[in-house]
Amino acid sequence: MAEATPDSVADGYARELRREILRSEIQRVQVLAVVLLILLALTLCAVNLLPGIVQRLFNNGLAWWEPFAVIGPFALYEIVVLFVLRWRAATNRDFPRYARFANALVETSMPSAVIFVLSHHMDPSTVFGFWPPLLYFVFILLSTLRLDFWLSLWTGIVAAVEQFLLVWWFVWSDNGNRPELLRARAEQVSLWDTFDQKQRKAANLEAYRQQLAEIERTFGAMLRQLPGKTEVPSLLVDISQTGLAAGLQERLFQPGTESRKDFYAELPIKIQLTGGYHEFGLFVSGIAALPRIVTLHDIEITRSGRASNSRKGAPAPSDELTLNLTAKTYRYLDEGEASAEPAADDKDAKGKKGKTRREREQEKKT
Repeated sequence: MAEATPDSVADGYARELRREILRSEIQRVQVLAVVLLILLALTLCAVNLLPGIVQRLFNNGLAWWEPFAVIGPFALYEIVVLFVLRWRAATNRDFPRYARFANALVETSMPSAVIFVLSHHMDPSTVFGFWPPLLYFVFILLSTLRLDFWLSLWTGIVAAVEQFLLVWWFVWSDNGNRPELLRARAEQVSLWDTFDQKQRKAANLEAYRQQLAEIERTFGAMLRQLPGKTEVPSLLVDISQTGLAAGLQERLFQPGTESRKDFYAELPIKIQLTGGYHEFGLFVSGIAALPRIVTLHDIEITRSGRASNSRKGAPAPSDELTLNLTAKTYRYLDEGEASAEPAADDKDAKGKKGKTRREREQEKKT
């Protein structure tokens, strides 16, 4: 019996190691083929037996052939690889190293293909939180059965690069849903701002109601200070009496033309009074104390001049002043007056529109 040399022992160890790696690879491919076939069967059952659930999960659902088109080729590939490995093991042939790296690239691309297809039926951001990315970890774990560190590292690198490219294409690039994501974020910020504003308003709702009630009370009190149509003559008498009570001489008291606003009418009154400065102050205080609203405008105070019948060169009184102003009083329009005003305006506008250009020019001349 020949003694075993170190070289023969090393060769025998290497052969046994290759056989063990090949058996481990066959076991890995068997597990992977079974997993893919089970996944294909479950997907087909869901598509054909649970169309309602599939319709809700995937936009427009999935066609019956799509599971075959995505998972079927990879399952068939694993079956073919399994037969090739068994044949090489039976003939005592090793699996080439380059073929192992190529096989790892093909197998690890299967989750990428599933993600690519599902991203056309679902929101891509949802797909990456779904089950397909978990298949990368399955392939990485199964790569350890190859008993090759560099092959396992290659599998992890392929999985990381492919998933990064898919995320960039479907989420972050302009071809993906990044523009939609940015719009959604801007809308979210706008909605939060609107929510904050409405929340602050809701928190101060009671205070706003109290302010509104106070405004309504104040507005009602101011309306009550506006005289009615029948009270205007007596108000004019009150204004005139206020000047006389202050010790002023009334030289002019001329009511103007009443002008109508939204819900009230405005009556201007030109007034000219003579007297002293302090009497003017008493007059203004008396106007302010009237129960109705009277405002003073265009106030002008001048020194009184010579009388028209005085002798030439006679000095004018130095302590007498003349007050010229326009007092405006207001009255509340009745409902009939307020409703008749727009109709009258329309009628006047139509009348003016119906006249010829010569007639309008003639009116301007007259």
